[in-house]
Amino acid sequence: MLQHPTLDQLRHLKLHGMARAFAELGDNPQAGELDHAQWLALLLDREAAERDDRRLTYRLRNARLRHPDASIEDVDYRASRRLDKALFQQLARGQWIARKQNLILTGPCGVGKSWLACALGQKACRDDFSVLYKRVPRMFAELETGRADGRYPRLFRALTKASLLILDDWGPDRLNADQRRDLMEIVEDRYQNASILITSQLPVAKWHDVIGEPTFADAILDRIVHNAHRIDLDGPPCERPSPKISTPATLTAQNENDIKGSLNGDVHDAIFDPRPNWPFWIGTGGRFPSESVAAFVGMRTPPIGRQILRNEAACGGLAAKNKKRPADTSDAERNLNFRGQVLKREFCFAFLVLFQKPSSKFTIQDLTLGT
Repeated sequence: MLQHPTLDQLRHLKLHGMARAFAELGDNPQAGELDHAQWLALLLDREAAERDDRRLTYRLRNARLRHPDASIEDVDYRASRRLDKALFQQLARGQWIARKQNLILTGPCGVGKSWLACALGQKACRDDFSVLYKRVPRMFAELETGRADGRYPRLFRALTKASLLILDDWGPDRLNADQRRDLMEIVEDRYQNASILITSQLPVAKWHDVIGEPTFADAILDRIVHNAHRIDLDGPPCERPSPKISTPATLTAQNENDIKGSLNGDVHDAIFDPRPNWPFWIGTGGRFPSESVAAFVGMRTPPIGRQILRNEAACGGLAAKNKKRPADTSDAERNLNFRGQVLKREFCFAFLVLFQKPSSKFTIQDLTLGT
């Protein structure tokens, strides 16, 4: 039996999963033991599985989740943030989305509100619901820009047609008149038609002040709060696993000899690292790995002392200046001066790490600072 016409017809009908399964079964000698019903069942199962995978990939791509790898299976219920395990697992089943209900996640910064919201959004995509993630400040900025360039109807339609709309970082800025009207229209179109998930650092009692206008505030909150599930988190910031930073090495006798040799113009394989104890976390309290110095520039902090001594551009000028010094200069003075020069370069490197653009990558060899 010729397989090529059958494969061409399957591909023409866009049954790509069945076509691949048909070709694999044709090459399998054990497939002859299967009857026609079993052959057809295997082909249908393959086609259904591939279509489900394509739909899930499409939904996850359109959801634009802030944490695409977040999953309900990875939720840590042992963290001290007062997360009701029974309630969260019940919400993970997605019945509240099918019933067009809402969900409100409140709590202080760093307890994992956005991550939990993305985990629920990812589970909703797996349950064949359409999801859209938006940060509230950016959403209002996009709508304001859309009024000027004519994209407002398309942006508004995307916000209202998704089965689950995730609004992250609600508040604390007070809304202006245009933002109140936009929020009112979004909530009105989604009321009893689709679900909204809102995360905020502010308790619900303060949302009325954020909206500002009492009439709009009453109308908006009435459509959000009265049929919403609520999860109020509290506790210390949740720290996540982070890359390790090498600790400063102590200055041993061997290191002193290596440094003295480098001062005389001979570069040795020294491991002296004069880097001070920089705080690993920067930013808003250091709760996320993206706030680390290393991740900020897309690299790990290297053992800079070794690279400085090996770098001819960095050490050549220093060694030449050391040769011009008076002969009566003691080794201790030269050693102290060299350590000061290295610390100066280290300080400049830390300054560049903190203020360089995230997309830039450089090493200490790129620094040709004068002494």
